[in-house]
Amino acid sequence: MANQQAISVQRYKHTLKRAFTRLWGPNYVPFQTATIGAAPSDPIPGDVFSVLLQRRLHRMSRAEKPYIALALYHPRLFDLKDQFAMDMEGAPHLLAGHPKADGLLLPGTTGTLEVADRLRLIRSHPRIGVKEDSAAKASMWPWPLFGDLLLFLTDEQGPYCIDWDVKRHAGEHGKPGPGSFFERESSGVMAGAEARWLIHLEYMREHVIRVVPVAFEQLDTILVHNLQRLLKIHSQPVELGATCCGDVLGAFQRALASGQPPNEVIDALARQKIDPDQAFRVLHHAIWYRHLRVDLYQPLVVDRPLEPQVRDPLVELAHLFRRAD
Repeated sequence: MANQQAISVQRYKHTLKRAFTRLWGPNYVPFQTATIGAAPSDPIPGDVFSVLLQRRLHRMSRAEKPYIALALYHPRLFDLKDQFAMDMEGAPHLLAGHPKADGLLLPGTTGTLEVADRLRLIRSHPRIGVKEDSAAKASMWPWPLFGDLLLFLTDEQGPYCIDWDVKRHAGEHGKPGPGSFFERESSGVMAGAEARWLIHLEYMREHVIRVVPVAFEQLDTILVHNLQRLLKIHSQPVELGATCCGDVLGAFQRALASGQPPNEVIDALARQKIDPDQAFRVLHHAIWYRHLRVDLYQPLVVDRPLEPQVRDPLVELAHLFRRAD
């Protein structure tokens, strides 16, 4: 952040206050949002809407979109923080303040500045130019590190967090981000990126939060396509009554068992005066919420029979959601 244009003290304080205020669900605001120029690894950043969180989630790279979809697909996820800031000073656990964490004894952090100092990496901690007034010379003030996706889940032991660090390719974690070859390969840039990664890891170790390095290339391409499609359609409202929805779902369940293509079911429902678009949405909502178990490693094409679930992505990728030991 040291090469960014200098900001005012007022903006500096306002940004940090917003970044370190513990908010949840629809009230959470990412430390960085998907605007042109804010996403260094993607010229066209984007966001996606979550019904669970009732807000849009921001991705800073194309690699993050399928992992947002995968996280939101998990039925035990109760919150997700995208582009989250790491506390620079001592602070409670990242779960602190959530109703699910009431009564739990959770370890806090000494903050990334103390962590960096302890690791003798303080010179690599992010900084930003701050001007006391318009005429003053900018001085360098500490600036937060931020992570990609912070998942909040529950299991038989209670709530916990998982930190997904998302890259396009495996082995890029702790390495410099996009830039010219000479910028990325310079010893100083490489050392700085590795130092910030070590600070990140130690910060999460203090919280007893598992950091999971993930990469776009590690996900099955058909699974990625299906999850992203389901994520998009799950926010489109179904305007049928509960009884009608149950009847439509039952028709799709019978079709799955018999090998009947979904479009034939939709056509039959249309003859019963049920809007085809609404039936289409019921189908995709049922798959998204796991009421209709189909194989997401096979293409979801409405004019072909859907395949019953053989491989469950939440089973095959369970290691990504495991809490820290």
